[in-house]
Amino acid sequence: MKYSVFRKFILLVLFLNTFFLNAKPYIVYPETSVTNISPNLYFYEDHTRNLSIQEVSSKDFKDKFFLNNRVATPYWLTTSAVWGKISLDLKKTKNNYYLLFHNPIMENVEVFIPDIHGGFYKIVTGHGVDINKRIIPDRKIIIPVRSPVYPNSNLSEGTIYFRVFSPMNEFDLKASLVTELGLSKVKEMDTAFIAGYTGIIIVMFIYNSFIFFSLRNKSYLIYIFYTLTKGILILGTQGITHEYVFSDFTSDLWNLGFFGVVSLIFGNLFVKYFLNLKVKLPVVNKLYDVINVLLSISFFIKFIDATYFNYIYFIFLLLSTILSLTSGLRLYKQYLFARDYTHAWLFSLTAEILYTIATSGVYIPATIYLVQIGHVFETVLLSLALARQIRYLQGEKKKLGAIERDIAFAEEIQKTLFPRSYPISPAYSLAGKYQPSNKMSGDFYDFAIRKDNIICIIMVDVAGHGYAAGLIAAMVKVAFHETLESSKSASIHQNEINRILSQNVQTLFATAINLRIDPAKKMFYVSRAGHMPLLHFKRAENTITEYFPKGIPLGILKNHSYEEISVKYKKGDRLILFTDGIPESENIHGKAYGLNQFQNEIMNFIHDSTDSFCDNLIMKVNQWSRKVQAEDDIALIAIDLH
Repeated sequence: MKYSVFRKFILLVLFLNTFFLNAKPYIVYPETSVTNISPNLYFYEDHTRNLSIQEVSSKDFKDKFFLNNRVATPYWLTTSAVWGKISLDLKKTKNNYYLLFHNPIMENVEVFIPDIHGGFYKIVTGHGVDINKRIIPDRKIIIPVRSPVYPNSNLSEGTIYFRVFSPMNEFDLKASLVTELGLSKVKEMDTAFIAGYTGIIIVMFIYNSFIFFSLRNKSYLIYIFYTLTKGILILGTQGITHEYVFSDFTSDLWNLGFFGVVSLIFGNLFVKYFLNLKVKLPVVNKLYDVINVLLSISFFIKFIDATYFNYIYFIFLLLSTILSLTSGLRLYKQYLFARDYTHAWLFSLTAEILYTIATSGVYIPATIYLVQIGHVFETVLLSLALARQIRYLQGEKKKLGAIERDIAFAEEIQKTLFPRSYPISPAYSLAGKYQPSNKMSGDFYDFAIRKDNIICIIMVDVAGHGYAAGLIAAMVKVAFHETLESSKSASIHQNEINRILSQNVQTLFATAINLRIDPAKKMFYVSRAGHMPLLHFKRAENTITEYFPKGIPLGILKNHSYEEISVKYKKGDRLILFTDGIPESENIHGKAYGLNQFQNEIMNFIHDSTDSFCDNLIMKVNQWSRKVQAEDDIALIAIDLH
């Protein structure tokens, strides 16, 4: 997915093991239109950058050159000057010939062609020379070796020397000797490929821009910028930006460095958001964040040393490539759009590898255009991947909508669990409040009046909260009412509810408190199943008493017997039932509200009506936690006894 991903690495390997040819001191090309002369090139690296043509062409210097002897030329990333030479014998052919360098962004190229006086005719060209001022005004580096248009370029036999100095950019020196027909073919093919590539990238840019403005999808926006910046980078390496945008070569080289960094950053961002790595692969997501920050900083190293910048950039390129591939492969089987993404990346990577192999001597058609071809396939496949992802998200949205409708229906049913009105009696007054932590509550309470005028109250706290807890609470309500009249006491009632639930729900775990009030005897009876204690405010004594009848939570043992406590009450007393969502509520520092603080607040509002009393207590709990969404359900009942 990234530009020139493995090129440097593979070139190093292939440099040690390529196809060796038998070099000849002189070569003749009677009819060949385009011929690779790289195997016959000799090279010398000048670390001083001060050698003259007289020195390197002297007999004493002859043995210092090494013969390339391979189809590809060595790959340089150096601040040294590189000298090259090639011996030609063109006496037997009348064709006109040109020396063509395939790397269009080498900064300084000086070519020395033998003249009739025994000296050299010097031609200065390269990326550092304005295109219109070159001896042949073309963005490619073309040198006339024999041409009637250039009288000084009329070589029949001799050795051509050239000197390349490119401290701000990597370069290779693959060269060809071409006839006028060959030069015309090269230009025509180059124009066709570049025009086609540019057209496709522009069309994909416009097409996906329209989709972005329709969908407002962040992945589309990042993809658009990634495609655009990478396209500018690739066109820049072909000399297009120098020809049409930046006539100054220094500005163009800085521009290439900038777009190299920016396209890599956008590529990393695209992987992050498209594959949702923050959720799917959080560790990889953080690594991308670190790489992007370091990439942004690394660009400024180019101001200090361009060579170091290239090395650092390649390291980040390699790391990003590895992360991109592993991320796609890890999600490959889970999502179809992840497969499209991986295929797109592999197309681009394959093109890069083939291009590298091709520059090392293996014949592959359209060699110099493999990077563009790979990017076109990548761009189209990523666009398809985005479209598939949108369809996937729309499908998930429809499923979610259906689930939400079902949940809304379940919520309406669950609301019926709570009493819509409270019993009215001269013997007591009561109020209840609940606050779910989710859309459905696991806490539940209900009231019922028996035929003997005894009021029965139950409060349940199902383990967990949300939809599953709400459904269990509904079952408790059914069991509560089914066994109401047949149970002679609060403990027996609790035993029956436990038996029914144990038989029908295997994974139930719920606490409960069962309270019965007999106004005729001024007695209340309480049975408890692992629940919070019943609080009894005795108005005459102005104290609070806690009641803890023994009993384990519902649903654990089928035939468990629950203890019951009976208490005589007086007029003006208040009973308080609550769930553990109140004392266990934590503030932002992780400190629990606690039972003691809850009882202190009870005393502060004890003279309020039961309804205001419940509202004020829950308000105090929420003020303590200061959280938008409570962590647990809260239920509270207050009963004034008359």
